[in-house]
Amino acid sequence: MRGVLLLLLLAVPVAGADWRPVALDDPCLRVGGALALAVEDGALVARRFDPAVAAASRATLRADHAATTSGVALHLRSDGAAVRLTFAARPGIDRGQDYAWLRDGQPAGERSLGRGAASAVIDLPATGQATTWTVAWPSWATVALARVEVDGGALLEPPPARPRLLAVGDSISHGTGQGSASARTWPWLCAQALGLELHNVAVGGSLTTPAVAAMVAGLEAEVITVLYGFNDWNRDGAVEPFRARYRALVSALAADHPQARVLCITPITATRVQPGHHLGTTLDQYRAAVQEVVAALRAAGQQRVEVMDGAAATTAADLADGVHLTPAGAERLARAVAARLERRDGP
Repeated sequence: MRGVLLLLLLAVPVAGADWRPVALDDPCLRVGGALALAVEDGALVARRFDPAVAAASRATLRADHAATTSGVALHLRSDGAAVRLTFAARPGIDRGQDYAWLRDGQPAGERSLGRGAASAVIDLPATGQATTWTVAWPSWATVALARVEVDGGALLEPPPARPRLLAVGDSISHGTGQGSASARTWPWLCAQALGLELHNVAVGGSLTTPAVAAMVAGLEAEVITVLYGFNDWNRDGAVEPFRARYRALVSALAADHPQARVLCITPITATRVQPGHHLGTTLDQYRAAVQEVVAALRAAGQQRVEVMDGAAATTAADLADGVHLTPAGAERLARAVAARLERRDGP
């Protein structure tokens, strides 16, 4: 009840406030988790995925899912004054808007709006001292930052970008099962545990998509996670095309990011066992294919490519619907991946 009251208080407009608008292109605002930023119709649009790549990859992923803002975060510092952020819904996917914010790296508040909300106002309270804020955008909504205001004070130079965790995959990494909250997804929680920033290019409903590698080739990353397989099995069912796509993707990621650790996670536990085809393949065959691809790449000299057993890191109790993780399941997987990545001795 205390937490609910706090959120209600934060949502109430500040009486007597003297709000000063901040330009959306102000250098004191830094947006992470986006390939490109653009002001459209008076709002700042953050694209985590290249629309052209999404449009050209329709056979393996959905462009409308790729347009959502999973993992996108606004980073700013204030001199202690209150800050007000207004987000606006854009045409596209809308499974609700769940925002969360961190104060000096620690969780400080959340706000959840149901489907159909045209806008969301987030009030970051006055602190009386220089404060760093990180605001996580929704994972399953298409929104933009429409307005930034400061109550009397000023924004300071934003915190510098930290090394990046790049998450590649499907709905398990996109965040299905955890509402529409980027801050509850396993890649976000894992990045936080490792002290990294997140760029999430996972797209719900997608099969393994080699074109993603070229799209992110210019992004510096310390860690890259790859988690595909369920949709490839459920929708396609042919192991060899999956193996070829997977090897092409991981090979390119490793070549383009020679300093990064590339962690390939085999498909997690699933209790929905009836595929959408009749080829007779099993999810275990896809798990084996991932293991085999990684083994072959390591034998060829790609020693920074590693593999992790996703099924061993999750249980049926972690699943919301037989496939996707609950919030608690996402936390469990995030802890397991973070622990795996904290090891420096390889697989």
